[in-house]
Amino acid sequence: MVRTEVICSVCEGHLGHHFPEDTRYCINSLSLLFISKEAEDEIEEITLNHSKEEIALIRSVLEQEEISYSIQNEDLQDLFGAGRLGTGVNNLVGEIKIAVNKRDKKIAEYLISQIF
Repeated sequence: MVRTEVICSVCEGHLGHHFPEDTRYCINSLSLLFISKEAEDEIEEITLNHSKEEIALIRSVLEQEEISYSIQNEDLQDLFGAGRLGTGVNNLVGEIKIAVNKRDKKIAEYLISQIF
């Protein structure tokens, strides 16, 4: 069976494979963030420049406050180039971002600002 690698247009990371014979994709679940069409306009991003440990603390605080979130680019930071630099961000991959519901963005930003 022939397969073609699918890569990220931003970081060129491996996302999965395309099988052209039966027109199907096999995409790694960590590469996906499912957002319903109705909720698409309700998602906003918060950019983070923090270490792994600080991201873990942010996760903990958001979960404690029952704020739904998705973190993007976190798992890719150590895979390419020199890894995380002094800023906590790998420049090849891009910034780490938290996607939250629009109604939760201000409280999430406030909670993160109180941690640091």
